[in-house]
Amino acid sequence: MKFMDKGISVAIPTYDSNGEGAEFVRFSLDQIKKQSFKDFEIVISDDSNNDNIKNLVDEYNKFFDIKYFKSADISLPDRPYVKGMTQNINRAISSCTKKVIQILFQDDFFRTKNVLKNINDFYENNNHEWAACWFYETKDGKTASRTAIPQYTERIYLGENTMSSPSIVSFRNKQEFNEHTFFDESLIMLMDCDWYKRMADKYGYPGIIDDYSIVIRQHAGQISNNQGTEPGLIQREIQYCKSKFEG
Repeated sequence: MKFMDKGISVAIPTYDSNGEGAEFVRFSLDQIKKQSFKDFEIVISDDSNNDNIKNLVDEYNKFFDIKYFKSADISLPDRPYVKGMTQNINRAISSCTKKVIQILFQDDFFRTKNVLKNINDFYENNNHEWAACWFYETKDGKTASRTAIPQYTERIYLGENTMSSPSIVSFRNKQEFNEHTFFDESLIMLMDCDWYKRMADKYGYPGIIDDYSIVIRQHAGQISNNQGTEPGLIQREIQYCKSKFEG
C-alpha cells in the first residue's frame, strides 16, 4: 500500500442499519462532493449483507476516489474477521493512505463545503497528532437539536463522554499497525471513550478545530441504540476500562 505525505482519508465504516445505510451514505457522499478541498480519498469498509452500498459506490466513483472493501476481505495482523462496529472502524482505518485520517460514521455528515479544507489547514499549521471539531446534533437531518464543543476529560474512559462520536475526530496517519490509533475490539459502547484516553495518554490532548464542521445524526437505527440495550453491557465495559487504566 502506497502512503501519501499529504491529503485526507475519510474513513467510513458502513452497515445496513435496518435498510437505511445506503440512504445515509448517499447523503454523506453528496456533502463530500461539495468540498472545496479536493486532495482526499474515501475509504469504505462495508459490513452490510447486501450490495446496496457497493452499488452506490459504483455510482459515485465518477465524482471522487472511493476505495471500497467488504470488511471481511480486509486482513489485519493477528485479527481474524469478526463482524462488528468496532472491528469495522479498524478495517476502514487500516486501508487509509493519506496523511490525515478523518473518521466519519455513515449516518453523520459534513456541515459546510470547507470542512476538509479546515482540517487540512489545521494540520498544516499545528503539531497536534489528533484533533476534534465542534459539532451539531440533529434528529431530523436538517435542524440542529444541539451544538457542542468537544472537551477531553481525564475520566472519559469511565464512560463520561465529553467528546462525542468519533466522527468529530481526525488524526495523523501513522502508516503502520499502531495500537493507539486502532479501537479496542473488546469494546462496543465505550470503544470511543477508551480510544480517546489512549490517544491522549500517547499524544497529549486533542487540538480543537473551532468550526461547527460535523453533524451527528441521532436516530433509532444507531448501533448504540441497539447493542447498548444489552443488560449490563456498559457496566461490564466500565469495569474492563477501569482494570485497563487503573490496574
